[in-house]
Amino acid sequence: MPFFSSDISIFSVISYQLSVISYQLSVIIYHLSVISYQLSVISYHLSVIIYQLSVISYSRSQESGVESWGFRVLGF
Repeated sequence: MPFFSSDISIFSVISYQLSVISYQLSVIIYHLSVISYQLSVISYHLSVIIYQLSVISYSRSQESGVESWGFRVLGF
C-alpha cells in the first residue's frame, strides 16, 4: 500500500509532537536538577548553621564548667 500525502503529513505531525514532548521533558529534567542543586545548597547551609550552634553550645558549656570549677576551688 503506497503512502499518500495525508499519511506523510500525519507522520510529520506525530514526529513534531514527539519532538515537542521530548523538549518539554528535557526542560522538566533541567528544572528538577536546578531544584536538586538548590536543595543541596540549603542542606549545606543548614549543616553550617548546626555546626556553628554546636560550637556555641560547646563554648558556653565550657565557660559554665570553668566558672563552676572556679567556685568549687574557692569553696563557694
